[in-house]
Amino acid sequence: LKEVVALDPEDFIAWAKLGTWHFTNNALPEADAAFRRSLELRVDYTPAWINVGQLRTAQKQYEAAIQILKHAVELDATSARAFQLLGEAYLLAKQGTLGAEALNQAIKLDPVGMAECHLQLAHLYQLAGAKTQAAAEYKLFLAKVPDHPDKKKFEKYIKDNLPK
Repeated sequence: LKEVVALDPEDFIAWAKLGTWHFTNNALPEADAAFRRSLELRVDYTPAWINVGQLRTAQKQYEAAIQILKHAVELDATSARAFQLLGEAYLLAKQGTLGAEALNQAIKLDPVGMAECHLQLAHLYQLAGAKTQAAAEYKLFLAKVPDHPDKKKFEKYIKDNLPK
């Protein structure tokens, strides 16, 4: 990727991919610089905005992550991944209602691909003491991912907390 951006410094996609590589390898300042370069070249490139939001979340800069990810979903209201990350940022910022809304939107956009959002919602409901809602989320999750390693644990929780 470094060779690609050296040959073509205007390749905003390669800059974003380089940022992702740095992020994956925990080189956060380098990731930030690469994402910024991508966005300098193409300000409306949603994947770079999503990655910057994910980077800010990893840096525990939740309010910044929220603002960046809100911008990403404004750019692409069909991005389930952006809504998922926005939901996670809201949850980490202790804004559960907004987090739940964003996670539900991610599920709506990609019901199977975003099945893990049901687990996040279930955990949120458990923390709030809403066991029936948590059990319902576990049930929805298992309908989409029936072979999950924690299936027995989820089934027990459903049995113990969903009205018959």
